[in-house]
Amino acid sequence: MIIKKIRKVVVGVLIGANVATILLMLVVGYAGRVSPISYPLLSNMSMLFPIFLIINFFFLVVWAFIKLRYVLLPLIGFAICYGPVRTYMPINFESNVPEDAIKVMSYNVWYFGRDAEFETSMKVPAYIAEENADIVCLQETDSRQAIQAGVAERLDGLYPHRDTIHSVGVGDVLALYSKYPIIKKERIGYGESRRSAVAYHLDLGTDTLIVLNAHFQVSGLSSEDRKLLKNIVEGEVKREDASAGSKQVFGKLAQAAKKRAPQAKALAKFIENHKGNSIVVCGDFNDTPLSYAHRQVAKGMKDCFVESGNGFGFSYNRGGMYVRIDNILCSEDITPYACKVDKKIDISDHYPIKCYIKIR
Repeated sequence: MIIKKIRKVVVGVLIGANVATILLMLVVGYAGRVSPISYPLLSNMSMLFPIFLIINFFFLVVWAFIKLRYVLLPLIGFAICYGPVRTYMPINFESNVPEDAIKVMSYNVWYFGRDAEFETSMKVPAYIAEENADIVCLQETDSRQAIQAGVAERLDGLYPHRDTIHSVGVGDVLALYSKYPIIKKERIGYGESRRSAVAYHLDLGTDTLIVLNAHFQVSGLSSEDRKLLKNIVEGEVKREDASAGSKQVFGKLAQAAKKRAPQAKALAKFIENHKGNSIVVCGDFNDTPLSYAHRQVAKGMKDCFVESGNGFGFSYNRGGMYVRIDNILCSEDITPYACKVDKKIDISDHYPIKCYIKIR
């Protein structure tokens, strides 16, 4: 009798915890719909989505062993959060890549491995050359003469059409390497921000493709902040320290999100003004796939990883933070294939993301 009562209490607690997880997953999953300018802390909660996703999956396993009929509870949770789940962790069947598809790569090269030895830095352009993509967009390239010369030696012969732009005062250089001629380029300002994006009109022969290369406001977190955030998430910090630390970390994240909002809107406005054209967006958004910034840019566009990738696709690889912040998006007239975050090179603090596209 006592065992039955204990079992009943345990089941009740688990049901309550599972329902709470689903509600939190729902709130966090749609937090990116809220403007970070008005509600910066709430907007940043989307980065916690995979935690609740994993917890809900844990309940699925638990109910399968304890009370099979309650498996419906986490399944309902996945169903009502289908949109965020699909965006954060897509599952797609593989399809054959057309022979005439265009290979696109976006890669934040982190100054070709910040503070790395020259030979180590040169592994990045060697990797790019080996991948032999048709269009390559780089963020955080390096303006140092020796690095530029090494990159040119390895890539200029492969890519006859190249261009770079410098963001004023922030040390960020965006670069394009293309096998297709550049018809023209347009710099896209982010309002008062010193950062900017660039739009390239490429001549594909029978079509014109607009390629946008963007890098949004960085988080501003130090290595200590990232370590603290990781420890808070994993529960390895005392409650009082976690409270003080989380205020500091999330405060910085909130300020960065507020700066990204107008940057994303500026890019979204350019896309809207060029509606009807074939467009590809490459870049480091410094925010999650469920974020306000990503949502603004992705309006009327396809996220190539969501459409043709699999899994979480985490592209940032430093400080114990696991997020997909690097993106390739395309307009509705383009079909993406085999989008992948490539983890075989880790010189940068980002992994490259690559995809094949076919204009219909």
